[in-house]
Amino acid sequence: ETFGMLGKVLLKQPAGTWDQGSLYDAVFAIRMALATCLGILCGVTGLTGLQTFVAYLAASFVVPSSWFGYQGISDPAEYDDEKQPINMEGFGQGVSLFVLVWTVSYTLKHSI
Repeated sequence: ETFGMLGKVLLKQPAGTWDQGSLYDAVFAIRMALATCLGILCGVTGLTGLQTFVAYLAASFVVPSSWFGYQGISDPAEYDDEKQPINMEGFGQGVSLFVLVWTVSYTLKHSI
């Protein structure tokens, strides 16, 4: 389902097509794709250290926020539910995935 959502995420949707559930799914898919891509990029290029991790954290908030603007969603907080704000959706899982992919790709590239 994540790959299907990524197709929807990449295309600008008409105003009003995003409901709360699909918007949460979209932010989750964006964070997972970002974590995977940046993890591979950082691992293969040999980036290490706190600055790499902080750069990922920054990107993890900037990219979904920029995507809201791209989709014409002026106030994403309108879609918040009672459990967590939409800008935190998938954050923990994204960080974990980034660290895993970063470590594995770095190890595969630089240990052979």
